[in-house]
Amino acid sequence: MYFQRGLNLFKDHNVISVDVIEENHQEIKFITRVQGSGSNIYSQHIDLHMINNKLIGIYGDCTCPVGHNCKHVVAGCLAYHQQRFFTEKGRIDTKFSDWMIKTSCVVKTNLADDKLDNWFTFSLFNCYEEKQSFSSPSKNKGELEVIKHGYTAKGKLFKPKKIKVVTFLSNPTNLASNQTKFLVQLLGSCAGDSWYKQAVIFKNEIGHSVLSQLIKLNLAHYKNQEEPLRWSEEPYLLEMTYQKLQDSFNLALPIPDNHFLVLCEPPIIINFKENLAQTVKTPVSGRTLEQLFKIPKMTSIEQLDSVMELFMDENKSRQMSLPSLNIPLPKVKEFAVTILDEQPQPVLMFDNAESFLFVVGFKYGDLLVYPDNQSGVSMVKVNNKRYELHYKPEVESKYLEQIEEYLLPLKGIYQVEHDGYYELGRNLSEEESIEKFAVFQAEVFPVLLAQGWILDFAKDDLISIHQVDNMAVESKPNNDWFELSFNMTLENEEISMLPVMRYLLSNYNSVDDLAKKIFVPVSDKQVIEFSKQQVSPIFETFLQLYGQESDLPDSIKIQPFDAHLIHGLSNQQIEWKGNKDSLELAKKLKDFKGIDRVEPPKGLQATLRDYQQFGLDWLKFLHEFKFNGILSDDMGLGKTIQTLTWILKLKETNQLKNPVLLIVPTSLIGNWKAESKRFTPDLTLLTLHGPDRFELFSEITKYDIIITTYPLIVRDIDRLNEQVFTYLVLDEAQKIKNPKTKLYQSLQALKSEHRLCLTGTPIENHLGELWSIFNFLMPGFLSNLPRFKKQYQNPIEKEGKSSVQKSLTEKVSPFLLRRTKKEVVTELPDKTEIIKVAEFEPDQANLYETIRLTMESKIRDVVAEKGIGKSQIMILDALLKLRQVCCDPRLVKIDSAKKVKNSAKLELLMDLVTELIEGGHKIILFSQFTSMLRIIEERFNKAKIKYSLLTGQTKKREQAIEKFKNGETSVFLISLKAGGVGLNLTEADTVIHYDPWWNPAVENQATDRAYRIGQNKEVFVYKLITANTIEEKIIALQAKKQALQDQVYNKKNQKNQASMTGKDLMSLLSDK
Repeated sequence: MYFQRGLNLFKDHNVISVDVIEENHQEIKFITRVQGSGSNIYSQHIDLHMINNKLIGIYGDCTCPVGHNCKHVVAGCLAYHQQRFFTEKGRIDTKFSDWMIKTSCVVKTNLADDKLDNWFTFSLFNCYEEKQSFSSPSKNKGELEVIKHGYTAKGKLFKPKKIKVVTFLSNPTNLASNQTKFLVQLLGSCAGDSWYKQAVIFKNEIGHSVLSQLIKLNLAHYKNQEEPLRWSEEPYLLEMTYQKLQDSFNLALPIPDNHFLVLCEPPIIINFKENLAQTVKTPVSGRTLEQLFKIPKMTSIEQLDSVMELFMDENKSRQMSLPSLNIPLPKVKEFAVTILDEQPQPVLMFDNAESFLFVVGFKYGDLLVYPDNQSGVSMVKVNNKRYELHYKPEVESKYLEQIEEYLLPLKGIYQVEHDGYYELGRNLSEEESIEKFAVFQAEVFPVLLAQGWILDFAKDDLISIHQVDNMAVESKPNNDWFELSFNMTLENEEISMLPVMRYLLSNYNSVDDLAKKIFVPVSDKQVIEFSKQQVSPIFETFLQLYGQESDLPDSIKIQPFDAHLIHGLSNQQIEWKGNKDSLELAKKLKDFKGIDRVEPPKGLQATLRDYQQFGLDWLKFLHEFKFNGILSDDMGLGKTIQTLTWILKLKETNQLKNPVLLIVPTSLIGNWKAESKRFTPDLTLLTLHGPDRFELFSEITKYDIIITTYPLIVRDIDRLNEQVFTYLVLDEAQKIKNPKTKLYQSLQALKSEHRLCLTGTPIENHLGELWSIFNFLMPGFLSNLPRFKKQYQNPIEKEGKSSVQKSLTEKVSPFLLRRTKKEVVTELPDKTEIIKVAEFEPDQANLYETIRLTMESKIRDVVAEKGIGKSQIMILDALLKLRQVCCDPRLVKIDSAKKVKNSAKLELLMDLVTELIEGGHKIILFSQFTSMLRIIEERFNKAKIKYSLLTGQTKKREQAIEKFKNGETSVFLISLKAGGVGLNLTEADTVIHYDPWWNPAVENQATDRAYRIGQNKEVFVYKLITANTIEEKIIALQAKKQALQDQVYNKKNQKNQASMTGKDLMSLLSDK
């Protein structure tokens, strides 16, 4: 009834004002003014009671005749919550709607208690004697009695009677009203955790909350007094006192007469004369006060100290948790406390009892403390002195971060379990720990001092740091090597630098790892300081020579091929003593400055390009200093002509006392012979190849160059070992990449004054191949294979160490000369034509010669009888068969050709293509024979070479072209007729003509598939020719006539071209 009327008042805007007095998690107090049904205005004092932030009861007093929980109280409640939850749009939101539903139920229930049949009041602290002025919650006495009030059946008040607490808290019949429910729940929280709740005790925080609520409800009576207790919001000040007696010390909390102190938290004091209860302001908690009332007599200053320390800690804690109710402890003269409320000064200490341990502390005045995440105020006692320490955690954190900036980046520094403790040396050797401490001492100590740190180190803890006065290298020549000694002057005493180098090699991977200052331990308390600039040249030299090996010999032997590694020792900070030949050689090896230019030999039938001239100079330099090396120019840049030129130079200067042994793949014999004949015709060549070669061994000394092949070396090693050669030259030297083979061991056994390797790909798969070649050239240059793997190969290939890669590059660079096409592009024509010559094996040569003789005899008879004009068909057939034999015997459809199982040109092609693909080139290969392309396909498939194919039978022409263009294939096999015109393949940079055509204009058109507008790379054109065959004669005849024919007997387009006569055609069949 009251709820609906109150809701109507609220809706009619009869609520005039809402003033909030207090809001917390236990209750909300506010005053409202509401206009009643007439013109009267009533005031309401409303309390909303909460437990765990949940509304459990509404208690409102009103000035209207009803007086309690009336309709005006309902309207005031609704107005308060509207004020709290009203939206900006002026409409009650969903949260408020939910609240309205729940609150209406509560209010309706409350207002239903308009007339109570039974109600209860509570008598407090009857359990204590009259003379006791404070409660003892630890004794677990029931501090509350329940008094029941009510009406008889006739409507008269019955005499109030006591009921048991357990009955009140557990008997459901008592829960007749909402107020009773609230009281049961309220008092139950002070009756323990057991289900059998027989005693209410007011202790701790919950005791204060329950007792204060009970008093505020006007239901609490002190003992048996008739008037209920009233609550005052004004705290009561209750001070602790101290008194020094003749034989003791006394701490007390005097309680005034007519007062009773409830030791809950915070305590409540009851003035039972005035029926007034208040919260108490005390220096310690109610629990501690209960112990204070029990304190025995203190007869010593030590006892007083102990008690005061306990009370002081709690007092500081209460200052943080209950500042409004906390008061100071009494001043005790015997308990002097120094207040430390100042900025701390950081202290760095060192403890090396077990390990190198840095400890950070903070000085507050004269008190040293250690970081322990403390904050606020704490009582500290040191050496019988007491301090009230006001921690400054934010300042301490700043200094900890500062010291960690310096400590933690140091290798081997670890933070121990606690803040401010840093261990140096974990996982480090003692030497490394000493070095790291020296670094910290020399570089960080001055910075810390400047930033206000105190460094608390004993003199014995510090490291003695010595400066080097001078460093010197002394060189002594010794036959074919140099002996170097490295010394330094330290306090006027000259000592060896080898211990320093051993330490650096053990701890640093490269010069880049060195700090600006390096500290090398010489004992547990002494280090030598070097600047990076001082020690780098010597360290770099040792690193190049020995890698990470720290087991150094007493004296350093430098082979001539390692001389360039000491180039850095010309540093002005290093004194050079003794012989300087090694230093001069180092300069030449380092940057090739001072290498003399060599005049090309007079008999050279070519003009060297600039880079080829430098290659000649380089070969002369290696020869002069008895070095060996790798000429590793990109394919097509002329490794062959550079080598032949150097050999010819040796011959013209009378330095070719013994022949040169040239070892090549079988497919390249003809090419070397052709190149020598073309460019260096003054050189005499002897080929040791084929079954008849044994008769030629006795002729070796009569020739300048002896050519043999890799497969024959193992078979002929005994005969070849009878001769000492001026040079041992390996072409395609990547073939000796495996040092365990018999071939490698046989080559190593050959005797020569000099060695030279030619290869465009010294490394195909891994660095071990480079070691293999250099071990053949200069054994020991890259050490043995296990050490090479440890020093170079594994760090580079497995760990990706660029510094080690740089070191290896610097070591080999004087002896490995490589130029790529891009590097010498300005010296190259846009298109370079190279003729590669193959030489028949005996069986293929016999087949060719048999067909040539047979056909020549028949054709001469026919020509004699019919004339050359009527013999053209037979001549063409003969020429076709000879050209097919040159390509591959399988193209010739006669029985004798089937017995020949090898093709010299095909082998030359496979070697060429393999090398080109390894160099990253894209290739177009032309042949006029589609059957030849099928044979090449078979070999490519076996070698797993990816290719595209275009012939007249190709149906998916565009797909084949696209695969080549997008990089799916590396080689494009094209028949001359199907792809000689109309294609744009500028992705290719290499063109191979497998077989020459009569008319090079057709070849040029084919070449122009790659060499055309849009091409941004240099194009290399290779023409494969078989030596001493019709193919050589075709090339020579083309050059002689200066015009190339498309069809020998086609009369079209011949008006402006030189024609081939019958005499020319017959000459193609001759052996001359």
